[in-house]
This record gives sequence, C-alpha cells and structure tokens, in this order.
Amino acid sequence: MDTKITAIIVAAIVIIAGAGAYLVLNGDDKSSEEIDLGDNYLKIFGNSNGDVDIDDADIQIIQNYIDGTITESDLIKVVDEDTNKSYYLADANLDGKVDSDDITFVRGIMDRSGTEMSLIDTFGHLVTVPLSVDRIACDYFATAELLMMVGVQDKIVCATNALMVLKDYYLQGADVDNVVNYYSRTAPDYEAVAEADPQIWVVSEDYGPVYAGNTTAVVVGLDTLVFDFDNVQASSPIQSALIAGYIFNNVEKAKEYVSWYLEKWDMLYSVTSQIADEDRPTVFYTGYDGYVVDSSKKQVRVFPDNTVCWQAVELAGGHNIIDDATIEITKKARPTSNVNIDLEWISEQHYDYLFAHCTKYTGSGGISATVPDHGYTCDDDSEYIAAQAHLGEVDIFANSCSAENMYLTPGDYMNGASGGILSAILVASVIHADLFPDLDLQAEHQAYIDMMGFDYNLSEHGVFFVSNE
Repeated sequence: MDTKITAIIVAAIVIIAGAGAYLVLNGDDKSSEEIDLGDNYLKIFGNSNGDVDIDDADIQIIQNYIDGTITESDLIKVVDEDTNKSYYLADANLDGKVDSDDITFVRGIMDRSGTEMSLIDTFGHLVTVPLSVDRIACDYFATAELLMMVGVQDKIVCATNALMVLKDYYLQGADVDNVVNYYSRTAPDYEAVAEADPQIWVVSEDYGPVYAGNTTAVVVGLDTLVFDFDNVQASSPIQSALIAGYIFNNVEKAKEYVSWYLEKWDMLYSVTSQIADEDRPTVFYTGYDGYVVDSSKKQVRVFPDNTVCWQAVELAGGHNIIDDATIEITKKARPTSNVNIDLEWISEQHYDYLFAHCTKYTGSGGISATVPDHGYTCDDDSEYIAAQAHLGEVDIFANSCSAENMYLTPGDYMNGASGGILSAILVASVIHADLFPDLDLQAEHQAYIDMMGFDYNLSEHGVFFVSNE
C-alpha cells in the first residue's frame, strides 16, 4: 500500500518519533542515553527536579529554596491518592518543610548511608521503604522479573503459589526450599507472610489498601502492565522499573530497562503511527476460554481499550474491532480482567486477524485444564499447535476470519514485566510483516530475558508462538 511505503520512509527519516525521545549526544560526540520523562515525575521524595536521577541537581534546588532564589511555586508537588494530600518532592524527609535537613536526607539516599526513603508508588500510595532490604515478598510474574532484573532475587522469602509452581524459571536465584508459599494474591495467607517476615511486599496489582493492617511489611505497588498512548513516559512500567532500581540500589539496570522500553516503543510507533485508519488491519483479540473451549458457554472474552491486549494491537498498527461494538461493554479496572460479551454481535463481524490470549497459570497458581501448555517451563509445542488449529474450527470465527490468520498469544507476554511491549511486537510481526521485515520475535524476547537476568535459552526451551506457515 502507498501508506505503508510512506510509513517506511518516514520511519527511516524520523528515527525516534514523538512518543519517547531519549537519545542525545554527549560532549565526546558519542551516543549516550538520557531518559526524559517529559512532564512526568519519578515520585521519590528528594528527587526535587522530578527526573530519573537523585543527585546534586536535586540538592541544588533545595539549596536555592533555602537561599530564597526560588519560591514554593517553583517546587514540584505530588499527591498521595489515599489522602488526597499534596507534598513537595523537595521535602525529602516529609517533615512538612524544605530545609537543610532535606539536603542531608538526599545525600543519605545517594550514598545509601540513610535508613529509608519515601515515594509515591505506581498506584498512587505514599510509602516509606528501608534502604537496606534483605527480605522480600513477591506476588506474581511481573514483580519476580523486576526483582531479578535489579539483582535481588535471592532476597525473596515469600511468594504466591503461581511463582512456586513455575519456580524453575521465575524464582531462579532464590533459596526456593525456604521460600514460604502464601498462595493467593487476592486472599493471601497472612500467617504465612508473617512467618516469612518480609520487610517489603512488592505487588503488581493494587493490594496496598487490601493488605493494610494485615502485614508489617511495606507494600509497594510496581505495576508494569499499562501503556499510555498519549504520554508514553507516564507509563507505569517506566515508573516501576525506576522505583525498583532505587529501592534495591541498582538504578543503572533500571535505566537500561527504561531505555529498552522506549526504544522498542519508538521502533513500532514511528512506523505504525503513520498508517492511515483505513489501512489498519482489523483485529479481534479474544481469550482461549468461554465458547472457544466449551460451546455451552455463550460468551467470548474481549479486551477493551484499557487492557494490555487492546493496546498491543494499537501500537502494532491494527484496528481493534471491539471499538466498533454496538453493544454496551463495561470495562473493568484492571488491564488483565476478564470482560465477556454474548456471541451475537461478534459472530456477525468480519476481521483480518484473530488473536487468542492464553492464561495457563492463574494468579493463585491454578492450572487451567483447557488452555494449552506453553511458556517458560514447557518444551513441547504440540498442545499449542493443536489449540491454534482449533481456533479455525470454532464456528463463530470460521465465517469471520481466515484460519491462517488466527494465532494464540502467551500469558507471559501480558503478565510479565515487559509492559506489553512483547505482545505488541508479536502482533506487529504478524499483521505488518511487510513493514517490519527484520523484526524477529524470538530475538527480541531473548534480549528481554537476558536483560532481566534469567539463565534461559529460547532456542532450546519454551513455547510462546507458533507460525501458521
């Protein structure tokens, strides 16, 4: 198509689109990465200028305020969503004033001589965390990956059953024999958590208020799921990685992740943002459940615009058919929540591609009997191949889309710490193979695994995607 040709030309000229520019040249004329969050802030108290570094520039702002060369109107305010109370980021010790004590406090964060720091986590809660952490509770795949990335996997003392079931991958480096299983994220065994005695409980969903009063651990929300198309630097994966880097004293690794995230976003967005609406393939994203596996269930799963799968299609240059729905769809708060619709409307639609998300291992560690085996601990792709072929046999799909354009997608790409980027790369490699001829899903996935720090070779292990060719 002419539009696609134009998109390639534009992508070649505009190396980094407006979605998340971060590459600059330093004084030695060598490329170095500088992460720019735009108008967004890393909400760690003491980070007076709101950027990604807690450094002398933050101390200078505090000193300028003390000296009277700037006023309160020049200081950045952030809000604790629990109380709706606002605070100055320059008030590092949260004592209600900005003074020389805050300079001392910032230096304590910088050189780790301090004992604690405070921050607003990715769910908007103000929390105070210790700067020396030896015992961590971990709730799910995404948080386990972040902990591995910043090198503190060996400090996990408590984890959900989902992680225990897949411990050979997600708990690499942990003392697995002594990790306490607290079973469910939604209804944790608080006695088990108390036995493990963690200092910090990292969570990928907003369990802070739910857990309040039930644990002595500081509950910190590190949400890695949601894109932000209007403002990519505001995306929670970026904030989560940086917060983890500062809590666990590995900021450079966190910056590496953020640079990777923005680079992959820009690689896709610089091309797909140029595609006209009429040239975007129509995609139906569903789940491998409901009517797909049991014809007595008269509903199918859909992904509205606040979900990872919808966002992956959008970033990959597709059009989500669910946006054309003439029926009412009630969105749920979380981007992994099930939303089901009756068959009638979707059975009358036509679309170019169908993707079906697979969740083999639930948040509580349950194993679905109907979803094909796949993921990091599976080396046999026979179930996955058979299930993908089954999609073309489902009557409401068969008359709507070519079977060769129906694909399964792995749960790991939605529930991991990749921020949905791997999902978008998968979709783009299918629906716009001509625009991304050199895009290698396995190579991109392996680079992500290596960055996370796992000892794992995709050429030898794992089932995530099978082609219909």
